[in-house]
Amino acid sequence: NRYTDAALAQLAAFPDLETLLLVGPQITDDGLQSLEKLSKLKQLAIWGGDKLTDRGIAGLKQLRGLQSLSVGYNISPQAVAALKQSLPQTQISYEP
Repeated sequence: NRYTDAALAQLAAFPDLETLLLVGPQITDDGLQSLEKLSKLKQLAIWGGDKLTDRGIAGLKQLRGLQSLSVGYNISPQAVAALKQSLPQTQISYEP
């Protein structure tokens, strides 16, 4: 899998990125912190493994321009509810 924390950190070189799909077991909370810098991101889908937790997802509330977010796996309904409150304009789909 190529979605390591180091690979996600390199996404900062693409500040105009608007759509991103991340799939894989190597996605971690620390890696998601890199996405907070992508202020033009509009669509984001994250399907990770057990290394991704509520802590990592909570950081996505910084993405105020996000229009669509899809998350699943190891994320709790409470974390999704908190995101919906922080990002009321974002359509959030969640599949546990």
